[in-house]
Amino acid sequence: MKSLMNQFVRSTALLWVLVAASSVMASSLFEKLPWSKTTGLSRVLPVDQAFQFSSYRANGQLTLSWLITPGHYLYADRISLVGLGSEVSLNIEKPLGERHVDEYFGDVEIYRDNLELSVALSALSAAAPASGGWEVRYQGCADRGYCYPPQKRPLEITDD
Repeated sequence: MKSLMNQFVRSTALLWVLVAASSVMASSLFEKLPWSKTTGLSRVLPVDQAFQFSSYRANGQLTLSWLITPGHYLYADRISLVGLGSEVSLNIEKPLGERHVDEYFGDVEIYRDNLELSVALSALSAAAPASGGWEVRYQGCADRGYCYPPQKRPLEITDD
């Protein structure tokens, strides 16, 4: 009986050692996954964190500004200024971007880090749609292969 009890205690102890070891190994494995916080890579960022958009008026210009989180980029050809309630689009002069081969759209021009675009308020007034409002549209991706859906942000533009 005593040997049976010793065998039971040894078996139970061995089982606990194996459970503890597998637990440590599993947590070590999970730390290496791409979305693990310990690898420096977090989960997919919310779009407004990845591309922090703002706009402001100064000196007769409307400036559209994006702070682009490292590891993310905006597509140059996906940035537009469109009239609300219409499809009137205003041409925005854009700086030369970086050439990039994208798995979804092929050879494209992109922006990283930050981007500022200016539009003359007089051009906005002259091309104003019947609704009088405008929205900015844009789209971007993360280098890790995740592309965000196209975004639309209304712009508040009032006369000085």
